[in-house]
Amino acid sequence: MEQHSLADSNVDWQALLEHVVRDRVVVEVQQDSATVARILPVASAMPLSRLNRALAAIPSLGEDVESFAAELQSCRQALPLEPNPWD
Repeated sequence: MEQHSLADSNVDWQALLEHVVRDRVVVEVQQDSATVARILPVASAMPLSRLNRALAAIPSLGEDVESFAAELQSCRQALPLEPNPWD
């Protein structure tokens, strides 16, 4: 996370905002030693038509798939079930 001071007169705020949008970074704005604001990119929604392309871009687990499944199962067993409010 980047930090910039309000007291810094050399900050090009327009360029900083463009940087946040383009590079998807979060910037904290400091006044004295306190954070007074955060500048962050707006979450962009993905159209449903791009879902197949997005899923295809996820790397395959390959040989790790079995160990990943076992690890998930172990995590599920280690966590207590939440009570069902309808019971």
